[in-house]
Amino acid sequence: MTVVTEKPTPSAATQVGTEAAAQLAEQIEAKMAEVIDLLGQWRDATDRTWAEVGFGTRPAIVVIDLARFWTEPGYAAYCPESERALAATNELLVHAREAGVPVVFTTQAYQSSAGGLVSATGMARKFPGSDNLAVGTLATELHPSLEVLEGEHVITKTQSSAFQHTYLSTVLHNAGVDTVILTGVVTSGCVRATAADSLANGFRTIVVPEAVADHLPGAHQWTLFDISTKIGDVVPLAQATDYLDTIAAH
Repeated sequence: MTVVTEKPTPSAATQVGTEAAAQLAEQIEAKMAEVIDLLGQWRDATDRTWAEVGFGTRPAIVVIDLARFWTEPGYAAYCPESERALAATNELLVHAREAGVPVVFTTQAYQSSAGGLVSATGMARKFPGSDNLAVGTLATELHPSLEVLEGEHVITKTQSSAFQHTYLSTVLHNAGVDTVILTGVVTSGCVRATAADSLANGFRTIVVPEAVADHLPGAHQWTLFDISTKIGDVVPLAQATDYLDTIAAH
């Protein structure tokens, strides 16, 4: 049985603070864009070889934490750009399903009791609002726009990485997957952690920038640059869907 909890309603003071934060976020985003541009120029000017991992022949889509807690206003972890990420993810899923590509969704939740979140990790204690992430609560449900089809997995995790203490690696290896395409939230948190573990598990790792989002200003741009330098490829949505279409054609 699903336990339904009400979303917190922002107060007037919170609304004022949100407006001030939005103005600061715009300034941070602009400055970060300048920094990323300079870093790109620096990377191109170095003597190192910045290789691309490229696509393999057997991809899977892993959709990270596009649940209400991150995608609906009023929750502590709401990502303003999650609407864009959801739209891009749903577009990617259309092409993936036509190609018969495995799809895995994750959400994050903790076993609860009257005494609190008994399975909460250090990450849960660190992040505000984690008391809304008890198993079975509305906050942990996937966003209503996401449809889970028969045969697709929904994995509940307790760590940042979708690979930690879950059966994700087993599912992917059993399906013969060699390429993991990541979408979801947040870019600098669970997406990056999952990308790093995807690499560690031997998968070609692809992140679609339109399909990921962050609630921390500037973190999205920096993390995508970081991933493209150290972990995997950051591939535009159009290129990712074209790749899936080639898989469907074979």
